[in-house]
Amino acid sequence: KEMSSNSAVKVLNYAPGPLETDMYRQMTDEDSALDDNIKAFFVESKEKDTLVKTDDTANRLVKLVLEGSFESGAHVDYYDLDKVVDDS
Repeated sequence: KEMSSNSAVKVLNYAPGPLETDMYRQMTDEDSALDDNIKAFFVESKEKDTLVKTDDTANRLVKLVLEGSFESGAHVDYYDLDKVVDDS
């Protein structure tokens, strides 16, 4: 069902970035059935300390939602916010 453009409800598709979570640990486990190239990407991300911290992505999401500076239905990636969100 389509909502009117006057609706107070806004929809956001947020991609939090690669996070170190239980899911990450399962994906990079030796027994994981994940594609070796994808697994290698995640293992390398951990080694290079480029995984996003859960608090960092949560803070960006909260700030974005509270500011309401996104178009309803938009897809916003954690890294897109590097250009517009100051984490301080």
